[in-house]
Amino acid sequence: MQLGGIISPSIGKLDKLQRIALHQNRLHGPIPSEIKNCTELRAIYLKANYLQGGIPSEIGELIHLTILDLSSNLLRGTIPASIGSLKSSI
Repeated sequence: MQLGGIISPSIGKLDKLQRIALHQNRLHGPIPSEIKNCTELRAIYLKANYLQGGIPSEIGELIHLTILDLSSNLLRGTIPASIGSLKSSI
């Protein structure tokens, strides 16, 4: 079974969330900038969806993030410079 739809901006209310594992689904639309409020995030797995738009620069504010997989989506634009401040295993 695959999930479809968007990633709701209300994901930002999950401030204790440590891992997002929604890879290989049918998610579309942008990655919401509200993800920056999930300050405990250590891993984001969004590979192989239909996500569009750019990578939010706010992801660079997630100081605990060590895994970021956004491959195989429809993302466009440049990789935000703020991503460079994340831990080196990304």
